[in-house]
Amino acid sequence: FQFNELLSNFPGCRFDVYAKEYLIAKREYEIEGKEEGMRKIVNTKWGYEYVPLHRGINVDSLKGRRLTSYSEGTVPLEGLILFTTIDKQRGNIALSGLHKGTSRFECETRAWGKNGNSWLVDYKIIEGNTRDASDDVWVKLTEYINSTFPHQLGGGRELPISAVAIDCADDSEVVYKWVAKVTATEDEEGNEKTPDFCSPLFGNAVFAVAGTSQRYGDRYEIYNDPLKMLMENGNQERKSVAERCGVLRYAMGTNKTHDELQRRLDLPMTVKRDRWYHCETNFSNYEKSLLSCVKDSKGQWKQIPSWPKEARDTSRMQLWLSNTPLGYGENYIIINQLTNTQWASLEYQLLYMGYENG
Repeated sequence: FQFNELLSNFPGCRFDVYAKEYLIAKREYEIEGKEEGMRKIVNTKWGYEYVPLHRGINVDSLKGRRLTSYSEGTVPLEGLILFTTIDKQRGNIALSGLHKGTSRFECETRAWGKNGNSWLVDYKIIEGNTRDASDDVWVKLTEYINSTFPHQLGGGRELPISAVAIDCADDSEVVYKWVAKVTATEDEEGNEKTPDFCSPLFGNAVFAVAGTSQRYGDRYEIYNDPLKMLMENGNQERKSVAERCGVLRYAMGTNKTHDELQRRLDLPMTVKRDRWYHCETNFSNYEKSLLSCVKDSKGQWKQIPSWPKEARDTSRMQLWLSNTPLGYGENYIIINQLTNTQWASLEYQLLYMGYENG
């Protein structure tokens, strides 16, 4: 087609008819994720080449990939290390629908194994006033990250959470103070104490993470050195809020985490590495939330209106943790770079030590 139908004299080729059809098609896409109506309008009526709003797998296809070989709350056979990522929602009573108006934490715990594969183990929603550091919701969050999850190998094997990442984009100071509290090795009097969270593998590995602005495009990698955010005030250096709270603020490359997550979700079933596996979960909108963002013509990722995106954000932080140096000093590891020999060593350490006589 070379011309827009508005150039035609036919009765149905009027602007008001076009506007109505467009709004109907747009709503169908926003509510149901169907693009047929939008494609028809762009191709046959406007005379333009249609660029899909969402490419690759759709919600129904993703639901069809739910694994039945394990259940939520259990670590599958191949899972060896657990990461928990936390999306902090301030809540908005003006919104309606599932959890939209509730201040809460949405926590995703995922098991990682060889070949870059990972499996959803648990998706937990903890409601409370996330803006108030004294609210009980922070105590519940601390309890959750100290959870252990039974492994499919049985024999009493349970895996602890090895590392945690929490979104610090909103109400940052409250988040920083919580991170400082759960990783503190001294009490208020300066006496040594065991941190509220201490991973057997990586110690007090709790990170405050914020995504980079998309205006920087692909400038930032998935993992980046901590943002110091120092401001100059004459000859005096003024510390950032994070530093005053005794923690570091880490930067997560927004574009590259979106790109990598979408690549993994779109992989065909025949591919056996870098797979983003999941099982049936109590969070009914999990698949829809995973696919809640699309890339526009300018290369920026945009949220589909009215679609929840918390699970996409927790999944992006999972990718960040898998690319983050974990451990002490030079004795760190990056999960995404482990060799099969290193995985075998971890497998023995995590699953067999202490169970020889089990």
